[in-house]
Amino acid sequence: MQSQKSHFLFYGVILLSLFVALSPAILSNNYLRQDDLMWEIWPRMKISDFGYLYYNTVFQLVRPVCMLSFYLTDLISLNLHQSVYVRLICVLFIGVLGLFLYRWQLFFNSNRLLAATFAISAFTLPAYQLFAATANYSLIISALFLTFCALFFWYCSFNAAAEKLKKRYLFIGCILFYVGLLDYPLSSMYGWTLLSICYLNSFILAHPKLTPKKKFFFYIAKLILLMMVAYFITIIVVHLLFHVNLQYGNRPGTLETAHLLSRFLWIFDTLSAHSALWLWGNSHFESPLPLIAICVIFLVALIYTNITSHIHSMPLIAKNSIQSIASLFILFFMAYSPVLATSEHAITFRYTLATMPLLLYIIFWSINQLSLSPPSRNILFGIPKIVGSFCFIFIALFGIGYANWMMADGIVGPHENDFRHVQQQLTKKVIPLLRQGKKVLIHAIDCDNGKNYHYANNVPTAYEYGMRTCQFQQQVIGVILHSLMMMGYPSNYHQHNSVIYKENEIEVTDIPWGKLIVNSNEHLSRSQRTNSTITLPVVTIDTREIPPYNRFDFYKNFLKKYK
Repeated sequence: MQSQKSHFLFYGVILLSLFVALSPAILSNNYLRQDDLMWEIWPRMKISDFGYLYYNTVFQLVRPVCMLSFYLTDLISLNLHQSVYVRLICVLFIGVLGLFLYRWQLFFNSNRLLAATFAISAFTLPAYQLFAATANYSLIISALFLTFCALFFWYCSFNAAAEKLKKRYLFIGCILFYVGLLDYPLSSMYGWTLLSICYLNSFILAHPKLTPKKKFFFYIAKLILLMMVAYFITIIVVHLLFHVNLQYGNRPGTLETAHLLSRFLWIFDTLSAHSALWLWGNSHFESPLPLIAICVIFLVALIYTNITSHIHSMPLIAKNSIQSIASLFILFFMAYSPVLATSEHAITFRYTLATMPLLLYIIFWSINQLSLSPPSRNILFGIPKIVGSFCFIFIALFGIGYANWMMADGIVGPHENDFRHVQQQLTKKVIPLLRQGKKVLIHAIDCDNGKNYHYANNVPTAYEYGMRTCQFQQQVIGVILHSLMMMGYPSNYHQHNSVIYKENEIEVTDIPWGKLIVNSNEHLSRSQRTNSTITLPVVTIDTREIPPYNRFDFYKNFLKKYK
């Protein structure tokens, strides 16, 4: 009974900690984040009406479950304020994933404090901040949920005594993992992260025979490899059956075999970049110091583990250490492998969802090993076990605080700041004309193709933190259309708008209230001003005039709102 109470205490701490860390995502309901919403969606639209996104996702990438997720989240978020419900679900699901990760660790290591603090820390990493803040990234969280469930069923299958039950669990696990691949393949690569936890806690270096945990490790590794092969076979079959045009658009789900050596070298760049963990505030953290630190602490922990396992032969210690480092490198490689299958090489948060937790667990495991005293001694080199526990708690608290600040000042705050300015301009310049029954032409000027404007000092501006609504014309369109919809002037409430893409310009026509043009020009030409035979009054909204976002503005404005 006492043990169960202890578990429930840890469950509560994990859920509360992750809720606090990711709370900025649900404290605001008035901002757009990256591809948060499809600005062209309308009620009762069909999935196939998504056009190129539908073709790319379903046929080129072969991710039909992903497309379903796009559709549902966009439909729920048709009225912008409802997107907060999607983000709330994302935050809650991340909390559940934290509980899953806690339980998974206990299968291989009984240290509950390590399990709880790692579960908290892992889901405060940059990738999960982004997934919580962006409604559309719920598809990644759902795929992660399927991956966890699949591995839990495989664990039950491995340990089941009855053959019938073993096969049933195995089958259910395979189905869940495969559906996860059809949702978002990279999320399913979290399986390699979970396997790294098994691996690090399973090897008995002095023992020549495989332990049950080692057998489980190889059992699951083979299953994941088989499921990946099955998925790529599915991609080939779909491409052949539906005569998919792989030249149209970008990112088809194919295996790129050109420049294999350079792709392999990506791994070393990625390993170094991802070792920075949370430190992505204002630029990519390009220093090799974090990776060197991880390697040093891991090597020391490996040597100490060998010594405490009564291995005193230096050649054998060196051999065991090299094997362990090589095995973890392979696990990192497999966790990143879906990205290597494409020609795209980008250090973005989505691609850290499996690799950063793997590197972080190496740190946790190393601290745990170094804080364990050998049977004949009470302390290790004068460092009591309590220091290891303090390190776990410190890392978890740092993750909670840092994630909360980075989300508030790097994602939610700046976007809410931009959104508020656009709404004020619409209220002042556009709404009075619409109330008079007039139609208008809104000319929105973006902030020059992605340059980071409107930042004060010490505000996070790294890619995927510092993305402003004015950086991409699609986001400017989203802010304007959804703002007017919230004000009672829907743009596409009954049918799809006519969208005209030109060089450095997007026009949205067939709107009940008029027309929208987004570009980088100071003035519109005469032809741009006309709508059929009617000349519309032009209202200019210059997003370059958005006031700068200052550090802590998000919480300052939040407190003012609820004083």
